[in-house]
Amino acid sequence: MEMKFRMRFRVGGSGLEVEDEAESTTEFFKKVTFYHSLPETCGNCGKGRIVFDHRIAQGYQFYEIKCRDCNHVLRFGQYKEDAELFAKSWVEKPSQEAPGVLHESVRGFGPR
Repeated sequence: MEMKFRMRFRVGGSGLEVEDEAESTTEFFKKVTFYHSLPETCGNCGKGRIVFDHRIAQGYQFYEIKCRDCNHVLRFGQYKEDAELFAKSWVEKPSQEAPGVLHESVRGFGPR
């Protein structure tokens, strides 16, 4: 049974809309739980100036949501079996990144 679903939610000041599919009710719950786990504000300072961030360092990919006010990041890990992401914890980001890091910040889009 394939289910299609659409969700609207906020991450920081960005309104996001996601269209996704699930092959079962358990997969649906797993995906919706992930989307609901994305924060609206920073877990450290409580402000809403947070953005998605993806970077590659030494062949590894890193997924984070970073706060532009207090320099904390919400780090994500990946499950080995299906490579899906899960939120880990908010930590202070070191002031200097390793040389040669490819960096891309992604901003959401506002409501239409």
